[in-house]
Amino acid sequence: MVRASPPPWQIKLEKQAVYDINVKPWINIFLMIIGIIVIPIIAFIWLKRILSGRRAKPRFGAPDTVYQAPDALPPAFVGLLTGGGSQGANITGTIFDLARRGILRIEEIETTYRLFGTRKKKDIAVTRINQTRIWVEKLVADTLSSPEGKKISEQTGKLPAMVKQFQKELNWRRWKRVCSRRSLHAQETG
Repeated sequence: MVRASPPPWQIKLEKQAVYDINVKPWINIFLMIIGIIVIPIIAFIWLKRILSGRRAKPRFGAPDTVYQAPDALPPAFVGLLTGGGSQGANITGTIFDLARRGILRIEEIETTYRLFGTRKKKDIAVTRINQTRIWVEKLVADTLSSPEGKKISEQTGKLPAMVKQFQKELNWRRWKRVCSRRSLHAQETG
């Protein structure tokens, strides 16, 4: 009896049957583990990283209860200490605080414009009356006022520059304080 080799299509079907019985179940189990465990863990970590950046993270720990506002500190400095930074609202508060204490005077003025002065435009002028010794107040007063008076409409672009200068000055004062503490410590130990 002559034995012939099986045809190629039969060999291919037999290999497919062996693959389906021995290998395919393990591949299915592996893919199921990835789909049920690994992908949800990766998605959870990804979502947590994305959503955790949306919350405001406090820079400085503020006290839980503040019973009274400090009287001697300018509002811009208080805003900086309480984590508010040096935004325009804190600096505007300093301007009004300086006006309340008599260092600045805020007046409403009218200027005429157009041909023959047919229209009047209202503006606010800030005049420096007295000097101040606190650096925050001095920076605000020197930037936005003068003894002759400066119009607010002419000062519109100076507030962002003043905020940057305020931050720069604050960092310089911190650095100076750290260096002086280190030199005192070196003198004490040396």
